[in-house]
Amino acid sequence: MNNRNTFTVLAVAFLLILAGCQSESEDPQIDCSVSTLSVSVSTVTNTTCDQLNGEITVSASGGSGNYEFSLSGGGQNSTGTFENLAAGGYTITVDDGDCTASVTTSVNNEGGVIIDEVALQASGCDESNGMVTVTASEGIGPYQYAIGEGDFQDENEFSGLSQGTYLLRVNDSQNCEITQEVHVLSGVSWENDIKAIIDANCAVPSCHGGTQSPDFRELSNVQSNATNIKTRTGNGTMPPVGSLPAEMIQAIACWVDDGAPNN
Repeated sequence: MNNRNTFTVLAVAFLLILAGCQSESEDPQIDCSVSTLSVSVSTVTNTTCDQLNGEITVSASGGSGNYEFSLSGGGQNSTGTFENLAAGGYTITVDDGDCTASVTTSVNNEGGVIIDEVALQASGCDESNGMVTVTASEGIGPYQYAIGEGDFQDENEFSGLSQGTYLLRVNDSQNCEITQEVHVLSGVSWENDIKAIIDANCAVPSCHGGTQSPDFRELSNVQSNATNIKTRTGNGTMPPVGSLPAEMIQAIACWVDDGAPNN
């Protein structure tokens, strides 16, 4: 093959690779990592034992100004006030149409049991090594503990948990109950597990390494596109050339399901 033919073949191959990469191009997105959107707790009204009369009010600032608030466990409005709440831990999220911000707080039982601390152990990716340990106080002991739909028990520790969200419940001898949503993470690390996969397969010079947007050399761009990365690596359309081993695909999915943390 003469030099001209060789050059032509190499040029065509490069264009095919580039075209495959360009098929991954995302629509321009607002960088939520630098958004001014924030939400803070204004007031909390505690509840009486075993009653639904707690209240949380939050306020937002920054962003577009078009706020919609949502409460973990249900409830959505544009006022930032949530009423008729049981004792428990809550996460309130504000959405301005482009980005989101969250804050956590607790409605406590007046004179009843409260949750002081929750210790979490990671589950491992696609494993069930997670553990939740809860410390409670106040009210009238002894306390009992339950997780999810399970029965109450005397032990304050739950093991053998997979990655996911669980509802932790604690009650005392006067049947005062408090709940808190807890998140058992896989523990997959961006720095130790995911960054090398992205650098080798996506953030390359001919693709999301400077040729096209978003630039996956920046963690914030990977985070804002994390759900799409999980979907496309899972269905085999990313990267456009070659394929990832199953363990890498699973690691990406676990990291994204953890919330794509900078860990």
